[in-house]
Amino acid sequence: MIPVAICPGGWLMRRKLFWVFTGILCCSTVALCQVITGNIVGQITDKSGALVPKVEVIIRNSGTGVSVTVEADDSGAYSAPNLQAGIYDISPRKQGFRVETVKGIRLLAQQTARLDLKLQVGIVPQSIEVHAQPQLVNTDSQTINSSINQRQLTDLPTTSRSIDGVMILAPGVTGFGNVSNISNPQISGSHYWGSTNFNLNGVSLNDFGNGSAMGTHSFNQDQIGEANLPPPDALQEFRVDSGGLNAEYKNVAAVTLVLKQGTNNYHGNAYEFVENTSLNANYFMLNATGQPRPAFHRNQFGADFGGPIKKNRLFFFFSYRGIRQRSSQVTSLKLPSQAMRAGDFSALCSTYDANRACSDPNGTQLYNPWTGQPFARNQIPSDMITSQAKTLTPYLPALTIPSPALPNGPPNYIAPVPSKFDVNGVDFRLDAHLSSRDSVYGTVHQSLGDPWSISSGTPPDYGNQESRGYTHYLFSATETHTFSSTTVNDVRWAWTEWRQSNNGQNTNFNPQSLFPQLPVINNGGLPTMNISGYTGMWTDRGLGYPYPEYTIQISDNFSHVRGRHTFKFGMDEQGYRQNVRQGGPNLTTPLGNPLGTFNFSGQWTGNQGWPSQPRSQGNAFADFLLGTADSSNYGIAPTDIQISSRIWEFYAQDTWQATPKLTLNFGLRYMYQQPWQVRDDRVSYLDLRNNKLALPQDSPTVTPPPHSFPELLTAYPFETTQNAGWPKSYYVPEKKNFGPRFGFAYRPFPGNNTVLRGGWGIYYDTLIAWIGPYENMFNPPWQLGATFTTQLPGNPTAPFLPDVTFSNPFPAAVENAPPANTLVYATDRYIQNPMQQQWNLTLEHQFGEDWMARATYVGSTTTHGLFYASDINKPNVQQPNVPPQQQVTYQPWSQVLYTYTGGYGKFNQLQLELLKRFSNGFQLQAEYNLTSSLDNTPIAGGPQNPWNPTADYGNSDGLPRQTLVFNYVYDLPVGRGKKLLAQSSRLVDTLLGDWTVSGISKYQTGAPSSVTFLVPSGYVGWQGGRADRVAGADIYAGQQDSHDVVNGVQWFNTAAFAPPQPWQYGNSERNLLYGPGLWNWDIGIRKFFSITETSKLQFRADFLNAFNHANLDFGREYPQQGGGSTTVIADTRDGGLPNPSSGKIFSAGTLPGPRVIQLGLKFEF
Repeated sequence: MIPVAICPGGWLMRRKLFWVFTGILCCSTVALCQVITGNIVGQITDKSGALVPKVEVIIRNSGTGVSVTVEADDSGAYSAPNLQAGIYDISPRKQGFRVETVKGIRLLAQQTARLDLKLQVGIVPQSIEVHAQPQLVNTDSQTINSSINQRQLTDLPTTSRSIDGVMILAPGVTGFGNVSNISNPQISGSHYWGSTNFNLNGVSLNDFGNGSAMGTHSFNQDQIGEANLPPPDALQEFRVDSGGLNAEYKNVAAVTLVLKQGTNNYHGNAYEFVENTSLNANYFMLNATGQPRPAFHRNQFGADFGGPIKKNRLFFFFSYRGIRQRSSQVTSLKLPSQAMRAGDFSALCSTYDANRACSDPNGTQLYNPWTGQPFARNQIPSDMITSQAKTLTPYLPALTIPSPALPNGPPNYIAPVPSKFDVNGVDFRLDAHLSSRDSVYGTVHQSLGDPWSISSGTPPDYGNQESRGYTHYLFSATETHTFSSTTVNDVRWAWTEWRQSNNGQNTNFNPQSLFPQLPVINNGGLPTMNISGYTGMWTDRGLGYPYPEYTIQISDNFSHVRGRHTFKFGMDEQGYRQNVRQGGPNLTTPLGNPLGTFNFSGQWTGNQGWPSQPRSQGNAFADFLLGTADSSNYGIAPTDIQISSRIWEFYAQDTWQATPKLTLNFGLRYMYQQPWQVRDDRVSYLDLRNNKLALPQDSPTVTPPPHSFPELLTAYPFETTQNAGWPKSYYVPEKKNFGPRFGFAYRPFPGNNTVLRGGWGIYYDTLIAWIGPYENMFNPPWQLGATFTTQLPGNPTAPFLPDVTFSNPFPAAVENAPPANTLVYATDRYIQNPMQQQWNLTLEHQFGEDWMARATYVGSTTTHGLFYASDINKPNVQQPNVPPQQQVTYQPWSQVLYTYTGGYGKFNQLQLELLKRFSNGFQLQAEYNLTSSLDNTPIAGGPQNPWNPTADYGNSDGLPRQTLVFNYVYDLPVGRGKKLLAQSSRLVDTLLGDWTVSGISKYQTGAPSSVTFLVPSGYVGWQGGRADRVAGADIYAGQQDSHDVVNGVQWFNTAAFAPPQPWQYGNSERNLLYGPGLWNWDIGIRKFFSITETSKLQFRADFLNAFNHANLDFGREYPQQGGGSTTVIADTRDGGLPNPSSGKIFSAGTLPGPRVIQLGLKFEF
């Protein structure tokens, strides 16, 4: 029984559902379990082609000995649903015909395999065995899918023994880089948030906090983002379904992992893979700057073992995997010079006059913000540098490239930053065939990651994740009951726990030693300093605490075959809960940094506070040394918070073999998601009509709730939900999420080698916890935290001195009062599950026994697209020289970060596939995607102008136009019994026989970016955003074809863009600029040594990035979530500083990283 905290009102709902489904569907707390069984269907005829009715068909699993019997109907059609994936023998039996057993039919998870049978007349009883394989074309379903078989999983060269490296092999997978956004993959048009369903043996592996696979991390070239999931060696099958999924499926796309199962024979393996510094190439950026290769050590090891406990009855499978990795990632940053750190900014100007003031018209003069007078030779006296700056500057590393360190210049610090990962994982599966009618199986999955430290793009001494360790547990059980040969039911239960730490570096550093006003509670680390024109400055994550997530799941699936119809009915339910016992900085990032954050633009040393005095652009780092900030913020972490939700889903599906040539699929799925709820009502909701925060109270009068901060209740306007006309629960749940599905498969010619198939359906995304509902916990009066912004006017009439300083970092806090204008979060009451209408049409043909070609068109439209944390408190018309706060619509708030579903999008994709089944020692798979994806919903954030979201309709974040991936496995025909050296001696055969070559190759065009501009420090109230597009100018004019990333590779024409007119939004399209593509070849060779008839030893060498090719990084250097990125122009057209690095690429080789040689040894029996 799930706790009431997760499932309010669950008992009554279960009673209702029980009666509605008349006992077929079980009642409990459930999740997105998914069917992983397959079906075998076919048509039975005699030699003349006449239909043969009422044939008994015995289908036996050759591994476990378990068999089922079905009967063909009056038309000779038979169907065997709900079969476990495996290899089957099929025997049709009817009096007057001889018995022919078809052996070796491999059935995959979720596959409908067609095997048409021809009976031969036989008077004398006789039995004949033949071997066959199901057709390569998908004869009976509209779904686009790909099953990565065991040979691919184990033999293809991948840099990690996890599914990260094989995800890209499936059709429709898009995304930039070599890992294709593995945490949140976008497949055949699926969205980034909550649109792809991961499952292990049919049990949900989704993280309902952020919509990704449970506990996955995408770490660039490390490619161990899914190391917490079972390794490829433990998998019987890895499958990706997308495009036209029937009603059994929740989402647009599904990723399925199926554990191996024990059989009547003992089988297993043990392996170790080693990568070492001495075998690897150096990083391209380190080579380019004359630095040695850093240490790299990765050991991956494990063992699998399975077999019978009792033959034909009870089977087990066990797997262990371990990873030990010590590696580095190259960081490329723009840091201030050593002279600047001491206050010497003379490099900002080439010539000075007799008064030691800058006389170069292209130079920058710095000013004393308290006197308005210039600093002589741009040198800040040591006694003016704040104690806080003197404490922090020693953390900056020395430059690795000599540089004057002018703002917005090329990187001058390129160095490796170490990371370390340890993983221990265990998987166990137990299968029991209890009787002819009942079977059960259960799985246990455990994975522990500790230590797990990650380079975050900062120098080695700060900003990185010191400990991101995790624990992951999953328990599941499935029972299948066979009522008759035509009626089967299975019920599945599962429990999942995910728990993760999030500790940064320098947790012993007390930021209150710098800023006593900072209300730090049980935390430590360096404060964040954002300094315009420089990157990788101070920041830390602080001390995080584990925040466990729990999912309890159950599903029921009922199948019934009636004539040519296969009916399926099912139910999924899920209960999700996350506890936040104490908060680290990641939990308070929505509100502010508990360690403190300061932002600098250079406006104070640019003399913007002194009227009738000379002005300049100033220097942001000089502002930092003086402790004169543009803004600051802080936040206090939450404690003892719990958020929970439930989802109910029901489906009905009919697969109708309408004629021997036509199969039709009809289905309907219904989804109801209970709105996310926070325990004890520790939230507040923004009422945009009244500009008040509504507390969830059924009262006309606000009552101070427990755990709230009283000073916040008096500082801001509050009301109750009753005052606003809302219920306490606030949200209006969507109850119309009906998803009809339709598909057809037409086999026009005899032999069923050609299939025309297609489908249409409506699919809904899950509304996840951290996108919207989660942030409402950070509104007043529940969490202390605030942003303080300078009140410097655009044209001061009297000297305006710095008002946000290191000595007075939080001006209102000095008076023990909250700020007048605070950031708040809002989520639309009527938020809806994003909806996709998707359609597809496929033509595929099988050539001979082993080749197949497919062409598919997939299209979709999105409505209720998700805007996540879109700042709607921006003016439609910007006012010159008016401070931003005075221009906002919703007072008294500063930013209003609104999550709502008002976006839209269109997706069109051409997929081409060529497949050769493994035969004669060779298999090949090639996948090509041509994609057009447009929307107005970035993965995070909102439109640059919230009053005109249509202007943000452009290319989708992170999706390239074209992708080509092919993989192959080839057993060389050399040695005894092969084409070459067939009669060789034992010695020659040992040396030259049993070699295999395999590989994965990928070609991909670049990811899209938006072009933005820097607002000069002298402009007050200008929102910034995208640049203007210069009509008629070629975006890519002057593009260079080189890898001189030290001096910069010109990629786009900066003259094709210009800053908009002051206080205007730019008119260039979102994501209109495409960066360079990438290509990579991974090649493996392996040699088998036979030890006995049933055991062998494999030696392998994998050459990852075999040609050591460095791809340019533009569009991938500083990705936002999911890969969206921006590039900045800044020049004198808007009075700003020139940006010599604009339009250039200063990094290469991040993906897939340098060549790595991986050696492996594997024992199989």
